[in-house]
Amino acid sequence: MSTVILDVWVGDKRVGQLFQEDHTYIFQYREIASLDPQKDLVSLTMPVRARQYETQILMPPFQMVLPEGALLENLRMRFAKVMNISNDVLLLRLIGNHTIGRVRFTEAGAPLETDAHSHYSLNELLTYPGTEDLFKELMDQLAIRSGVSGVQPKVLWNDFGKKIAMPAGRYILKSAGHEYPGLAVNEYFCLKAALACGLTTPDFHLSDSGKMLVVGRFDIDNNNHQLAFEEVCALQHLSAHGKYDSSYEAVAQTIQKTPCVPPGNARRDLFKSVLLSMILKNGDAHLKNFGILYDKTERKWLAPVYDLVSTVVYLPRDVPALTLAGKKQWPGSEALADFGLHACGLRKKDVRQCIDEVKAGIVKIKPQLKKFCTEHKEYSELCERLGFIMNSYPD
Repeated sequence: MSTVILDVWVGDKRVGQLFQEDHTYIFQYREIASLDPQKDLVSLTMPVRARQYETQILMPPFQMVLPEGALLENLRMRFAKVMNISNDVLLLRLIGNHTIGRVRFTEAGAPLETDAHSHYSLNELLTYPGTEDLFKELMDQLAIRSGVSGVQPKVLWNDFGKKIAMPAGRYILKSAGHEYPGLAVNEYFCLKAALACGLTTPDFHLSDSGKMLVVGRFDIDNNNHQLAFEEVCALQHLSAHGKYDSSYEAVAQTIQKTPCVPPGNARRDLFKSVLLSMILKNGDAHLKNFGILYDKTERKWLAPVYDLVSTVVYLPRDVPALTLAGKKQWPGSEALADFGLHACGLRKKDVRQCIDEVKAGIVKIKPQLKKFCTEHKEYSELCERLGFIMNSYPD
């Protein structure tokens, strides 16, 4: 095949080029002298250097933004006749100007787009009566502006009237889809539980219909500056297909090796995050659902909790995404405490306090779940299942 060349950007700076030649991928930093090695690197695993990076698969940090699931299927239906959607570099050329994190992609010589806009305000979005029709409309409009991974139907979106100097929206819109009814409600209450446990979450809103979740992007700071974001999957040098091929102990080791600041808080939050996922029976807490943020390489911190759902609500025999203590099965309280002590490096009193905080957070959310169930009878079965799971702390 002919060589495909993309310019690679970090923020608004063109830092290098990505080449695909047959089955070889090459990334080369350009104009090294003008690059800040603390700010202009494409990944912690790919520091600024004169020598090129050459791999047989697309570099894992670049795979991170490739669309999956419903978003990928939308692009395939619309563009498969004119381009090879299964080619990762061609897919990056299509959506890479609009990504999560600071790294973006354009055709060689092409400029970045620098604004995002919408025809709807956040309030209109949350109160719109025909949510499914609206989401389909937005998916069709915004699919090529949404470099965001995950199998759940989602697109990047920006509030009407709030133009911002970035090529993608300030929010991620998520829909339930037909396969997992009530998924937006599921994630909404799981995120509320995380918040009640003292964990950091993005800003999030549930539409009045319960069919759409609006989640604020955590890779954008209060001044609308994009932060670097890296998934643990890429930090472990694994492709997106390897997101289930690891352990929670390895996640903890990756976070501690990075390292994140303040280290004590990062260890506690990681433990509480894994603990909450195990209590909620989140079988999708894989390597792509843990990550770090940074503005410069000397200051890195754990990303907020995201993509948190109870999968057992839909798949009663589901198992954890990664192993813990060498097993892919829901762990008991002793195994979870050992994870906090040995993998996360916490003291016994810190482990006990984290467990108490997570339990208290779940207790706090259950009345809110019950109230929602009373007011939205169409979600009663989902809420009852979720409530039952919240009551089932591991022995």
